[in-house]
Amino acid sequence: MSNQENSDSNAFARYQRLHESAHRRSRPGGLSAAINPGTALALASEFLLMASDRFGRNTCNDFHLSRVVPDVDQRRMLMKAYHEWNGDPEEYNLFETYDIVSDAALMRFLGEWLIVPKAD
Repeated sequence: MSNQENSDSNAFARYQRLHESAHRRSRPGGLSAAINPGTALALASEFLLMASDRFGRNTCNDFHLSRVVPDVDQRRMLMKAYHEWNGDPEEYNLFETYDIVSDAALMRFLGEWLIVPKAD
């Protein structure tokens, strides 16, 4: 198994555990029928954007990305995409491990990424 496949497998296993754990908890009645995935993504995006503004005011914005994304190549791909989106691709460093990144910056990036384009 390649490193990529192993990383994807680990990430999927973590997702499955979180998903199973969430389903063991009781949900508010009718929530599944009341919220479609597009609405959930729009809400998640909005909350991430709001949180990024608040977290950005903190003195320390260290987020241990390697705890959530253990594969260094995955972290590098994520941060390369971040720097391209942020308009500073020259700041991306192929040799950086990106163990610790800015929480506010990553929240803003993911919040923007989750925004579903509106139909014309």
